[in-house]
Amino acid sequence: MNQVTSAFLRQSVIAKSPAFERVFPNTPPSPHASLVLMLKKHALPIASVHVPVKRAKTLDPDKVEALANDMLENGQTTPIRVRQDGERYVLIEGYHRLEALRALGEETVDGYLVHARLH
Repeated sequence: MNQVTSAFLRQSVIAKSPAFERVFPNTPPSPHASLVLMLKKHALPIASVHVPVKRAKTLDPDKVEALANDMLENGQTTPIRVRQDGERYVLIEGYHRLEALRALGEETVDGYLVHARLH
């Protein structure tokens, strides 16, 4: 584990949690330690995921095809990230993965529901 990763974990894990103690035995956590909200993977309907216009302009069809071929062999290995917006989800990360699954005829996509600030 590199120094950046270990520093992040020390700042992100609740003091004296069993997980913290296993990774960092006898190491006090940062005074700014806070609860890490574990991201839970959800099966989201592809039709409910909205792609912002700016993001839609960045689509690379070759990348989508390569990802689709990989997903045929390995499945979706990395969930997308979305935020809730009423009844739909707004894509934050994973546009090419989403489009690869759409191209394969899938109806759902694995995704993490995150809380993103609106500017």
